Amino acid sequence: MTDIIKYGNNAIQELGDLDRISRQVKHRTNNGLVIVTTALGNTTDRIAEALYFGNHRDAEQTFGAYRSLIEQIDDAELTKFAESVYRQFDTQQLLAGRSRNIYEMQLATGEGLTAHLLHAYLRQSGIHSAVVDITDTDFPLRLDLGRKSTAATIDMKSSREAAGNLKSKYNVIIVPGYAGKSHDGLVRTL
Repeated sequence: MTDIIKYGNNAIQELGDLDRISRQVKHRTNNGLVIVTTALGNTTDRIAEALYFGNHRDAEQTFGAYRSLIEQIDDAELTKFAESVYRQFDTQQLLAGRSRNIYEMQLATGEGLTAHLLHAYLRQSGIHSAVVDITDTDFPLRLDLGRKSTAATIDMKSSREAAGNLKSKYNVIIVPGYAGKSHDGLVRTL
């Protein structure tokens, strides 16, 4: 049986929290482990404010909770990923009012950034993990939009199949929470 752990928005505040999580993960990997992440601190609120109210908060301000941790982890892959997220956020900010999918992709960015941050730290701790991000074809949370494109529900059958396929590939899987893919391949937030 695979264990699932969710780390909420206040579970990671400093490097010591990542160390504690690393120790927890080392003790729970026997049967496989899925870690679900959320955006750090109030990042999701900051993203939503930027989208809803057009407050023109740039990525550096929006994702401020990540800066210190990224610098302390000092992982080139993580730094490169974070910089690409910041650029993408600032670029998409101009389009946010025009496309619902860009809006939902932006809401999902905090969760994805946390997943990559945790993955980098686990990798440095000697734990083999994999991030399965919303952009990956293997992302396990599949949504059914039904008749209304705004009322997404989880498609349990296809989600179980996708998760089963992942379990055979990786022992520790990190997935961003609160987002899924619809059958049309678009990102949707829950």
